[in-house]
Amino acid sequence: MAMGGKFSDVASFKAKFIADMKRIPKAVDRGLHRAVDRAAEEVRENAPKATGFLRESIHAVGLKIVCDATYAIYVERGTRPHWPPIAPLIAWVQAKGSIGLSGNQDAKSIAYAIAHKISIEGTKPTWFMRNSIPLTMKWIGYEIRGALRSL
Repeated sequence: MAMGGKFSDVASFKAKFIADMKRIPKAVDRGLHRAVDRAAEEVRENAPKATGFLRESIHAVGLKIVCDATYAIYVERGTRPHWPPIAPLIAWVQAKGSIGLSGNQDAKSIAYAIAHKISIEGTKPTWFMRNSIPLTMKWIGYEIRGALRSL
């Protein structure tokens, strides 16, 4: 039932108004949850893809977007120079399917070269989460308006 309608007296208007006002918080909550679900989809689309684990680990929990990949913060914000663990880099090189690889030794050599570069330059941020914020803000307004129209 849409808010509003025809009323025969002020008392019936007041009763309808109070009933509708009690339904608004639930409608807003529904809209917020839908917006967060859509935002999680946007973050997944913006996330870099090598193995797919980072993208698959992004989901909504309540009104938060969560990324279960332990390294997500480093992909988002980048890192200072450091010596990274080699095993994940080897897996990453293999997942990327670099042209000219002829076995694990080549992947391992490439991984060590990447690790050496990271030890000198660090890694650049991707901002895959931050870049999703503007569209998320639009969805919050859109979904709340839609939920309120359904009252």
